[in-house]
Amino acid sequence: MDPLLRRMRLLRTWLGAVLAVWLAYTCQVADSTTEFLGERLNQLAVGILLPGITLPLVIGLFIAAARPHTAPGTPDALSDPWAR
Repeated sequence: MDPLLRRMRLLRTWLGAVLAVWLAYTCQVADSTTEFLGERLNQLAVGILLPGITLPLVIGLFIAAARPHTAPGTPDALSDPWAR
């Protein structure tokens, strides 16, 4: 990746985070900055952990529910559904 593009993306990310905290503090969305950051980190954790846990379970259920003669090919079909 281009180093300039990487730096611009990093700058944009940090600027967005700083502006979100500043806006929450200015508009008094939360009682304190730490409360706001705690809520956002909690949302981030749930947004990553919940799909990370449920997705393998759902795929495992699909594989377990497959008919015995098609079970060996089920992971391939799930990874590339358009392949024949």
